[in-house]
Amino acid sequence: MSHRPETKGPSPSPEALRDQFPRTREGLGRTVRALMAKADVKALAREQAAEAKEKAVEVKEHAAVNAALVTDRLRDKTARAARVVHDRTPEPVREKAGRAAATTRNHRGAIIAATAALAALVLATRARRQR
Repeated sequence: MSHRPETKGPSPSPEALRDQFPRTREGLGRTVRALMAKADVKALAREQAAEAKEKAVEVKEHAAVNAALVTDRLRDKTARAARVVHDRTPEPVREKAGRAAATTRNHRGAIIAATAALAALVLATRARRQR
């Protein structure tokens, strides 16, 4: 079933049709190219992949900014909590804690060796019980 546009008036002359032909062909060419572009699945997939990659970069940047903000807030709250604990801790307890921390720093190797030996002893005891 063909569809002809209704025309009013006399039919165009052959010369008018010949003059109209290049414009019509150019319009049809644009339409065909547009349809081919829409049907180009690979190109559409590449375009969508590029858009998804851009979106992923944006999300990653947004997450990095949020992580930095959260880290800063956490650092501030931790420092505030440490000041409160320090201010509310009696001086003799602070002195003893300071000495214990210094002793730990000075004997780090011995503490690590003792901890490893204790862990080995616990693991060996467990292994014997399971037999």
